[in-house]
Amino acid sequence: MNAAEALLSPEVASILARSEAERRASDIRKRVDSERLASRQRLQQRERDLDAQWRKRCEDRGIRPIKRPRFQWSRHNGVETLTLLGYEDRRTIWGCASTATVTSHKTSKNPGGACISMPVPLKASHKAGAIGLVTQVRKSPKSLFVRAVLDDNPAADHA
Repeated sequence: MNAAEALLSPEVASILARSEAERRASDIRKRVDSERLASRQRLQQRERDLDAQWRKRCEDRGIRPIKRPRFQWSRHNGVETLTLLGYEDRRTIWGCASTATVTSHKTSKNPGGACISMPVPLKASHKAGAIGLVTQVRKSPKSLFVRAVLDDNPAADHA
């Protein structure tokens, strides 16, 4: 306590102490709000960067750019499932894309070793353009099951 504070009455001293505490609390609130705003801005920038990466990935794979989707991943009894959410109400096809059986060329591909990077375009043949989008991949040691949605175009109608 300095000489000036010693001359103050106890009531005035308590008011000054309270106002100092309120000032410190206000400074802390401002700093926290500033950090929250900066964090929110960093998150929004990250979302914009991810959207740009997703659009570029779609364009590189010949897929009509779509909004960056949400994914769901699960593993149960050795079977991994990767699902692109938000496409449940469109024209859907599904089937087995690959099995571990030996082909006529005496080769076999292990479906369990497949590395999938979404989005995966659905093609009618190796040289044709995309006719849809793979929305689910279920990978097991014996097979690779896919579910896809078809685009609204003549090529997809024909397939």
